[in-house]
Amino acid sequence: MSAVGLADKADRYPEELSGGQQQRAAIARAVIMEPRIMLFDEPTSALDPSTISEVQIVIRNLARRGMTMLIVTHELRFAREISTRVFYMDEGGICEDGTPEQIFEHPRMENTRRFIRGVRTLSLRIDAAESFDYPGAFSAMQKYGADNMFDRARISRMWSAFEEIVMLSLIPHLEQSGKGYPVTVDIQYAEADDELTVKICYGGDPYDPLDGGQSLAVGVIRAITSEIEYEFDDIEEMNILRIRL
Repeated sequence: MSAVGLADKADRYPEELSGGQQQRAAIARAVIMEPRIMLFDEPTSALDPSTISEVQIVIRNLARRGMTMLIVTHELRFAREISTRVFYMDEGGICEDGTPEQIFEHPRMENTRRFIRGVRTLSLRIDAAESFDYPGAFSAMQKYGADNMFDRARISRMWSAFEEIVMLSLIPHLEQSGKGYPVTVDIQYAEADDELTVKICYGGDPYDPLDGGQSLAVGVIRAITSEIEYEFDDIEEMNILRIRL
């Protein structure tokens, strides 16, 4: 029990131990069996922050002693610090594997990058202006902002970007040209970088709404954004506008 920091609890019953202490006692029970490999499935789940660190210290000590462990965890910092090989699993299979540096610094797959950065996405699709649920889109953005703990100013900038670019500049152009639908809007928040971006994709001929759109709308957008990128994909015949709020 001393190996897991519970020497003073040797005479206690399990129900007298805290959650973290019970977890450490379970690890001690497994270590006594002298296994060749230990399997951990979310070893710190359902624990408060203070007891999480206690369990992680025990696992780190086992790693220093040369114990081979396979750990399933969502604690990214812990995984990066303790592991020698990392597997990222998605959709029921291994999406990518490599050293901690490869996975956390240079991930190859988009799904891996999104997970590591803590990216959460709100996707909207407009197939026609007259049938699109604008109030529903506004409610969805408010909920998305609340779920990501945005302040009112950030939620306002998010909606303003959608309103000024899509509703006031892009949609009128598409209605006049008679092509360009569907319009997809992906709002992405990367928690690791505290970065909020809006990606707008639409077909038709090359058209940058911030170049040929309403001057007032364009002025509003440039005032609330930190970066704007427009490109036309010749192969897909797709307009792509990215803005960072």
